[in-house]
Amino acid sequence: MAAAYEALNLDSGEDEIAVPIIWNGVLVEGATASEIILNNVTNSNHCGAAIRIIGNTRVFNIGDEVEVGPTPANSLYIRGKVVGRDDTMSKLVLKVTGMISVPRIPLKNIARHAVRIKPTASLQEAARILVHNGVQGALVEGRYPGLISMADITREVAEGRTGLEVQEIMTRGFLTISSEDLILDAIKMLWKTGASQLVVLEKGMLWGIVTFGDLIESLVAT
Repeated sequence: MAAAYEALNLDSGEDEIAVPIIWNGVLVEGATASEIILNNVTNSNHCGAAIRIIGNTRVFNIGDEVEVGPTPANSLYIRGKVVGRDDTMSKLVLKVTGMISVPRIPLKNIARHAVRIKPTASLQEAARILVHNGVQGALVEGRYPGLISMADITREVAEGRTGLEVQEIMTRGFLTISSEDLILDAIKMLWKTGASQLVVLEKGMLWGIVTFGDLIESLVAT
């Protein structure tokens, strides 16, 4: 919290970007924070924030957990609980429970090594590999690599298509980012593209996977 207060005086001079809003752990699509006013910043136990929202504020209710950030000027990330809402002014009032400045940490420090699955693997085999490794998605190896998720497998199984191979349902196109890029770079890319995850490259090779959830967890743990 103390580091975040110091960050309030920073000005990186970056171009304005959208500021993501997380509602009860879910990224709110089509919404961004356009203004943040902090109150009682000298008292971390009673710090509050008024957030002006571009988008629908009616999805937020009293008691909801909200996370806002990072902000463009100082990479500030705010976490709090909704204690008030003004629909006419498109504002949320939060009781701030946490506030940090996004650290300049490269993705290689937080990204997960990608679990790899053969393109000819059956859906049952792929599901078993995902469960064994405790992940929701994996890289599909091969000449034309792709991504496979537990959601993809579940959808096909629910439709009775259990005899398919992974290569028949995998996502063939995906976004990549260098392992040397920073957490903030990944957040910006996910927000601008609407993607849920990025494939991390190490020396040009497919190496890992990072999701929006991974990024948020890294901020909370910092």
